[in-house]
Amino acid sequence: MIHFVTMARERAKKKRALELKLSPKTLRRVARHPQALELNSATRMMTFLACRIRGFDTIMETLGGDPSGLTTLTRCTLTPLTDAVLDRNGTIDRMTPDGFTAFFNAPLDDSHHASHACECALAMMQALEKANRRLEHATFDHASLGPVGIGIGLSTGPGIVGDFGTDRLPHFTVAGRASMHAAELERLSGDYGTSILVAESTRAMAESEFAFLEVDVEPTKSGDRQPLYALLGTPVSRANPKFLALKAFHERIFQAYRAGEWDKARGLIEQCRGLSGANPVLYDFYLKRIAHLESHPSSADWGGRLEPAPV
Repeated sequence: MIHFVTMARERAKKKRALELKLSPKTLRRVARHPQALELNSATRMMTFLACRIRGFDTIMETLGGDPSGLTTLTRCTLTPLTDAVLDRNGTIDRMTPDGFTAFFNAPLDDSHHASHACECALAMMQALEKANRRLEHATFDHASLGPVGIGIGLSTGPGIVGDFGTDRLPHFTVAGRASMHAAELERLSGDYGTSILVAESTRAMAESEFAFLEVDVEPTKSGDRQPLYALLGTPVSRANPKFLALKAFHERIFQAYRAGEWDKARGLIEQCRGLSGANPVLYDFYLKRIAHLESHPSSADWGGRLEPAPV
């Protein structure tokens, strides 16, 4: 009898540990699968999402005399963003005042985790627009705040997921390189002028469903180079003639850039600026790289990416 009471208490404690990480609907599904509720550690292929409010330190300084206003801003911003994750069966991992991390394909199986993560990221951008409209009417101790911006990083790969908490405080979370990679991509996203930066591992699993645009390559530990992509839209966007024209121009820019044809690359960049969906931040970024490479011709084996470059 004591054994069963102890087991019931342990299950209840683990269920409470998931209540803040899963939607009520997903939690009910987990409760119907006793093995999932055990929170046993396992290695799974997952898609990881990292989100952060941009310029949060400046916002915090601006609202230094209005702590309740800062709380209002973060809650108004992060609530709809995390709801977008929960609505797509994602799991909230860690929360901080300026953002959060999440993952897909645990504790329940989700064979379309990469697609759901991409869908979630796009939904988050829509939710942010609505949050900013609400924040326009909020009062922040006479402080003037512009629209809140966010960065999102997505990466797919293996991770160890399970209860990494203590005996008294269970904590269902993940450990692994791919989860850290998502956070790194989020930090890089602003450099490329995009809100959502996606690893090749994620794009490869969701390529047929979304509009992706290559923005760079990154080196890997194995010495290979993997592309990085901006996620720009849904399948409707992917089939849009304006997007197809932009994508074709980008491919030509990168061909010239990687061939070291600097004048041609510059000319294509200037032409591309006039296209629908053009990204001036990205183009300025590459013009600075080209100028650096022209003045440092000894950088022969650069593979299309400047490492590390003062841009």
